[in-house]
Amino acid sequence: KHKRERDRTQSADERGGETGLAGRVRAARIDTGRVTGLLPHDEVEFTPMAAWRGQGHYVTTLILRNRSDREQTLDQSRFYGAWVAATLERDRLAPAGEVGDTTYAYLISTVPFSRAMPAGISGLGGS
Repeated sequence: KHKRERDRTQSADERGGETGLAGRVRAARIDTGRVTGLLPHDEVEFTPMAAWRGQGHYVTTLILRNRSDREQTLDQSRFYGAWVAATLERDRLAPAGEVGDTTYAYLISTVPFSRAMPAGISGLGGS
């Protein structure tokens, strides 16, 4: 029995470890230019970092940076766009230039990031 389990593991390793979802999730093209307008105000700047697609969904990672001199409290439910789900690493940003003025957001959509964004978003290029 142990030899058979070891053989299955070796087979997965030989395929590059592509088992389960790993073999069906791929990097997606994304414009990494800065974006404003995901919130009702422009005090937080969003910069797309990477995106993946698989199983009919897209996941986009963004860096969020506070551009104001005030602490910002974030609420991902207020992000404009067609998101299935969104989450933040932290929901508070320190004033611009201070430690803690950035965090990451992860947005899930059924279309690429540029199409999930509402029309008129500043700084968004096509992808």
